[in-house]
Amino acid sequence: MRARPCPLRTAPSGPFVLALVALLGVWLGGITPADAQYSFTLSSPTIIPGTAGDVTLELDSTGGQVVNGLSIAFCYDEQLALVDAIDPGAGTTALNGGSGADFFNVELTTGTAVVAIIPVLTTPSIGYAPGIHEVFIASVTPIGNPGTLVDLTFCSTPSVDNVVSAGQPATSVAPTLNDGTITTARTQGGNLTLAPVGPPIPGETLAVPVLLDASSAVETI
Repeated sequence: MRARPCPLRTAPSGPFVLALVALLGVWLGGITPADAQYSFTLSSPTIIPGTAGDVTLELDSTGGQVVNGLSIAFCYDEQLALVDAIDPGAGTTALNGGSGADFFNVELTTGTAVVAIIPVLTTPSIGYAPGIHEVFIASVTPIGNPGTLVDLTFCSTPSVDNVVSAGQPATSVAPTLNDGTITTARTQGGNLTLAPVGPPIPGETLAVPVLLDASSAVETI
């Protein structure tokens, strides 16, 4: 799918834009159309409103070449959720022998998150090897009513698009994009009858909170 336009309410800073230019190189002829060898996937967790939960970004480059740069942008309804922070995921912290990417930049504006990554500044041939990698972990707090779905949608901004820079010489490729959705859960007080330890006490019950999946009315424990 093609990323939808999403207005960036506060434009990225000058150094950030320059870093992206260095990351992606001069786009002669524009970005190569979506390549099935590369994909971005945002996870779809269930999170209780008012509580921070993790949303991950997965890069799948199976069958592709070494990825030496990424730019990622996704949008969401700021009335329904807040992105508190974005940190490197396991695949990014493993770069450079475990020291992480040389360049990892995050820009958080209202309703928009932008991330740019250059694994190794001095050696473009080194980066994410072909395979599946957890690129980043976003801490997201849903603030809508319980049962609300929060769409996390890949989007383009005035200066940033979702792009993979791969191979040598580097080629900028538009990956396949798989959006995510946060399902806001709700808690409900319930009574759960437990088998007592020791001599039974007639009618003994224990009240516990029971988590309900917002997509169904089935109680899960």
